[in-house]
Amino acid sequence: QLTGGTLLSRNKDYLVFYRGKNFLSAEVTEALLERERLAKTLQDEEERARWRASLSVTSDVQPSAEPHTAGTLGETLEASARWGKKLDERDKKMMKRAAEKARHADLVRKLENKMVL
Repeated sequence: QLTGGTLLSRNKDYLVFYRGKNFLSAEVTEALLERERLAKTLQDEEERARWRASLSVTSDVQPSAEPHTAGTLGETLEASARWGKKLDERDKKMMKRAAEKARHADLVRKLENKMVL
């Protein structure tokens, strides 16, 4: 069980702690610095590779002159008016009755749970 200490470095291979007067040995210090240099070198290589890859990608997309309406409220209302289901009074009553049944069932379940306690 570890108690106290300060985490100096951590990766998938090892953890390095500094605990008060227990100073790091020269070998551990050198290994830690070498791993940090290696990690920095790898990160720099990855960054250069991403930068080179981003330069090779070209965009041929031309902006259109007409405004886009995809996903707008107007488009949604138009689609609902055209293809949406029109509710008559019978459908509305059935939906209200189903909502009341769900509320009642929820209330009964809550009361049953309270009575169990």
